[in-house]
Amino acid sequence: MTGKQTFQQWLAQQSKRDDSVGDLARDVQQDSETPRGNAKLAWRKHLIEMNACAAALQTLERAWVEYTTATMEIA
Repeated sequence: MTGKQTFQQWLAQQSKRDDSVGDLARDVQQDSETPRGNAKLAWRKHLIEMNACAAALQTLERAWVEYTTATMEIA
């Protein structure tokens, strides 16, 4: 793969997980309006606009940490 993987690409690969990150990944696959960029604040704003619960916002934070850690190792 050339270049850094986007958050959405990374998240799509997590869809088979049996945890909250996997739940988020599956929800994002069903949402045609998710942010396309790598701005964490845009993702958080989108979840808030979609009336996401506090647990979903916490999951975004967890997923973002995992994503940045994983992509730092690849870069």
